[in-house]
Amino acid sequence: MMVQVSSGAVVPPSIMTLEQIEATQPNPDAALIAKCQRFCVTNAEWDRVYHGGQTLDADSVAGENVRLMDEIAALPARTASGRNAKLKAVQALWPAGLGEGFELVQSVLDDFRAAG
Repeated sequence: MMVQVSSGAVVPPSIMTLEQIEATQPNPDAALIAKCQRFCVTNAEWDRVYHGGQTLDADSVAGENVRLMDEIAALPARTASGRNAKLKAVQALWPAGLGEGFELVQSVLDDFRAAG
């Protein structure tokens, strides 16, 4: 997409212009983003109650987390914001890393975030 400026030149739109265009369009990943945000909240809640010794409360939150993970995995990300929401959900799941091999997983996540 090119934009014609007052001088008559045709230039690519600025990032701000693209953000303004995106803001006026409905996001096809809105449901995915909402599920990812909810997962981040419930996962933090699970960590809090589980590590606080409230295992029965943690079990009830865990059920919602599993359901959200399944729903998130089933929804393809069609936009950069959708991909970034999925990345945040993955990072919420393993905030301290995955142990051996985590550097590779983190590198993949960083590449996706940088791309979009």
